Amino acid sequence: MEAKEKTVPLREDEPAVIDGMLRYLYTSDYSDTDHYSRGSEEREISPIVYDVLIHIAADKYDIPALQSLAASKFNTRAQEEWKLEAFADAAELIYTAAADRDHQLRNTVVAVATKHGRDLSTQEQGSRFREVAASVGALGAALWQMQIELEARRPKPLDVYSCSQCAKRTTFVDGFQADATHACPYCTRQQYGSAFSKNAALVKGR
Repeated sequence: MEAKEKTVPLREDEPAVIDGMLRYLYTSDYSDTDHYSRGSEEREISPIVYDVLIHIAADKYDIPALQSLAASKFNTRAQEEWKLEAFADAAELIYTAAADRDHQLRNTVVAVATKHGRDLSTQEQGSRFREVAASVGALGAALWQMQIELEARRPKPLDVYSCSQCAKRTTFVDGFQADATHACPYCTRQQYGSAFSKNAALVKGR
């Protein structure tokens, strides 16, 4: 079995990245397509990874406007290219090499990965992303934290009760006690909680 070829990591001082940064200084924009590394083996730099490298370079050379532009381009591509291995490569670069002090890039990675979590966690197209999430602790932790926050925001089910007088179904958002009196919002009759019959729960907001 042949050993897996080790990939030489790209850096923000790649000539192609410096070219893009200089182009921005003259035109206030840059293109993230058709760029190649100039290492021992020339290879194409995927656009989404190039945006990350530009963001890193802009941070290094203190060009905040270019950082914002790179973050915007990265966000656009991430929304469209989350299925590609390049998205996972970009995520790995962000969590291992980028300072990303304002967390623009990290927030995008987590938001996009969460939005498409089912596909990325089960489909073949997400295998590279799963590999990165498993090996890069900070990314895995961020995804886990997002799941916890989403679960906390999930609407809690409310118990539904039927009035013994009018048979209308209602919920009691302020709490329900069987040994306390409650007014039916439909017939307005005051009754002990035990007089209401419990039905299936209702998820608030649905």
